[in-house]
Amino acid sequence: MVCIGERRARTLNRTWRKKDAPASVLAFPLGSDAGEIYLCVPLLTRRARSWYRGSVKSAVGHHFIHALLHLKGYTHGSTMEKREQSLCARFGIRYPDHLLR
Repeated sequence: MVCIGERRARTLNRTWRKKDAPASVLAFPLGSDAGEIYLCVPLLTRRARSWYRGSVKSAVGHHFIHALLHLKGYTHGSTMEKREQSLCARFGIRYPDHLLR
């Protein structure tokens, strides 16, 4: 896992996803059993205030789990969300209210 600032998060997101905004998390597979995860800590710290009731631990933990699931082959959708919720609960990480359905 690599902690990055917003400038690097924007550059990586622009280069790899063609989106001109900083990404909170990016995951890059390096092989079948390896990958790199980049977390934008300043952005996650700001999101922690509104999405995670002030818990930076939960913001970072949830995004780390999200990236790990992408590296394991999951794509956005209900299956991934259920797995995220389960793992967050298991590790005492707050899942953001706005993502609950």
